[in-house]
Amino acid sequence: MPEKLMPLIIILSCIFFGCAQKSVNTIKRAEALENLGSILVQQGNSREGLSRLLEAVQIKPRDPDLHHKLALVLRDLGHHDLALEHFNKAMALQPRFPEALNNLGTLYGMMNKWDQAIDCFQEATTDILYKTPCFAYNNLGLAYVNKGDYNKAIQAYLQAIRHESGFAPGYFNLGFAYEYQRKWHKAAHAYEKAVQYDPEAPAPYLSLAKVYYRLSDHEKAAMALQKVLTLAPENGTRAKEARQILSSCP
Repeated sequence: MPEKLMPLIIILSCIFFGCAQKSVNTIKRAEALENLGSILVQQGNSREGLSRLLEAVQIKPRDPDLHHKLALVLRDLGHHDLALEHFNKAMALQPRFPEALNNLGTLYGMMNKWDQAIDCFQEATTDILYKTPCFAYNNLGLAYVNKGDYNKAIQAYLQAIRHESGFAPGYFNLGFAYEYQRKWHKAAHAYEKAVQYDPEAPAPYLSLAKVYYRLSDHEKAAMALQKVLTLAPENGTRAKEARQILSSCP
């Protein structure tokens, strides 16, 4: 190699190495900002976390997961239009993204756009690679409840349970739908399953107690209410309601 080319090669190597090192440092900074933002959100400091995530997305504008995280924080803060923008960016960058579709459906639900929500939930459930379709089916049921279609809601909850046999929220919501149809025995069975799979949640016990009273099973109702008093905060609404029912029923 001619000697006069050596300095040029060395200079170019330094330039390329320097650019690569700068790129690595930039990516690390973006990842650090994303991690910090996620931690702050989990700790309840959503606005500070949002600020860090927005910094990160300026560095990684083509990261679908980052746009998805941003959309969730913005949704929960009530910035629905901005949340919609980032959900759409996430799915444009990653067309097969059932988790984002499901969460987009929840955003439409918050906006009382139930038809759009249903479309999202249904599309999410059709993705055979979706690891937790029970969430989308459960949300689909809630959307149908808000549209007053309890038969379709029940079918959606049953699908959620078929995909995840121990899915307590699906059983709880199924019980509510059966209650609306005055199918008390089916409601009781659904609530019993809910407390079986989530024995530390007071809400299913309270609903179960009310159904037991409708079925004139006062002993089981009283036992369920005692569980509410054990699990729920003493001054919370569920504990107060449980005490009121206990004092007024035989």
